[in-house]
Amino acid sequence: MIDGTDDLHHYSPWIRFKDIKWDEPNLASYLRSFKPNEIIYHQQQYDDYVYLVKEGRIRICIYSVEGNEQCLTIAEEGSVFGELSAIDGLPNFGTAISLTNSNVYVVPKPFFLELIFFNDGMTMKILQSLVKKVRVLSSNIQNLTFKDSYSRVITYLVKLAHSHGSFDGSRCELNMKFTHQEMANLTGLNRVTVSNIMSSLTTMGLISKADGYMVIEDINKLNDLK
Repeated sequence: MIDGTDDLHHYSPWIRFKDIKWDEPNLASYLRSFKPNEIIYHQQQYDDYVYLVKEGRIRICIYSVEGNEQCLTIAEEGSVFGELSAIDGLPNFGTAISLTNSNVYVVPKPFFLELIFFNDGMTMKILQSLVKKVRVLSSNIQNLTFKDSYSRVITYLVKLAHSHGSFDGSRCELNMKFTHQEMANLTGLNRVTVSNIMSSLTTMGLISKADGYMVIEDINKLNDLK
């Protein structure tokens, strides 16, 4: 682990809740499969459901009028999305797109609201989920506002290491593959810029690849470059 990092540093946009034990959805919900790049709902669309990820990865993103994309979070196992629309009655703020083959519980909004109104345990789980998202989005704003392109990429690599990595001292092997375009969507950069930064970090001996997975050779040295 890295010494001297702030709390927000550890809130990765790749959100999963393996430590929160969601109750098995009952007959009011059903399991639906989504293919890679399949859209679940669109930005500013009213939807009748809330979604709970059983397995896979779902990108939550927003688009400008010109079509530019900014990724907000990536919902993984145990993560809920679409709940804000159920609570405030407004359209979904962003677009939800499946990044991988994903299985997702589809929960009707009335049943979801009944759960959080009458089930204290479920209410606390939803609050925990919302609090984590607020911290993640606050961290994202901090990165996009105050950091240059190099620091943004390094920050997200370190976050990814803490959420999807196996450490051996300061060396970390990531257990999840990602593309330069995915990193670009998170950092507000273009793919070419991200690729150039990754190439530079590789030349410096700070990152490498093993069987298609990224390896951070020394996370402390990488973090010092931010």
